[in-house]
Amino acid sequence: MRTAGLWLLCAVPALASPPTLDAAREAMRSARWSVARELLLALREAAPDDALIRNELGVALFQEGAYRAAVTELERSTSLAPGRANSWANLGEARRRLGALDSAVAAFREAIRLSPGDQTARRGLERCLAELGRPSKAPSPNAASAGDAQPAPPGALLDRARAAILAGELDRASGLLARLLEGPQDSTQSPDPDALALRALLSALRGDLAAARVDLAAALGLDPACPLANEVLLALDSAPSAGR
Repeated sequence: MRTAGLWLLCAVPALASPPTLDAAREAMRSARWSVARELLLALREAAPDDALIRNELGVALFQEGAYRAAVTELERSTSLAPGRANSWANLGEARRRLGALDSAVAAFREAIRLSPGDQTARRGLERCLAELGRPSKAPSPNAASAGDAQPAPPGALLDRARAAILAGELDRASGLLARLLEGPQDSTQSPDPDALALRALLSALRGDLAAARVDLAAALGLDPACPLANEVLLALDSAPSAGR
């Protein structure tokens, strides 16, 4: 009886430990969206006016396919913190999935206004405009004349990294991705989700599944609709060793 009593005394504090944002983010990094949702719902109950919690909850709901609920959370997040470009981009993508393309365009444009270098928002805007049959009006903020000497653009580096992976040149691909993700960046610019997804693929090919999942969660947090990240995540989840 004494042993059982001691076990209960030890167990009760662990069960009563409150949810934290770090725990929710850890669940998101490992794509455990339902766990993240429950943690974030508890956090929202305690802090209903926390814009960051609302944003993270919107992302978790989006990943579960609950687009309308995601829009509700993200709209609240942007009203609480209208200067957060990432929340506007997330709201744009959730609205696009609901088919509310005009309001999605408005959200993406606001994200770009706040953070001109946000490639996630630019891709989202281009998708919306294409679905609406309108020409894109989101030129690159770093566009230069054809005669200007400049380093290879990110798109070209991504293409080279893809080609290197296909050719089995993993070290070369790693170097190219490092130039994209580890070089100096504008303080307002988010990492490229496609580059994160490619680095996740590279990590998976090298057997580092934990690192792969971290990069995939980061990529999907920036752009939940990123095709490459979703494809790599599906491949990891379908692999025989995924549950190990």
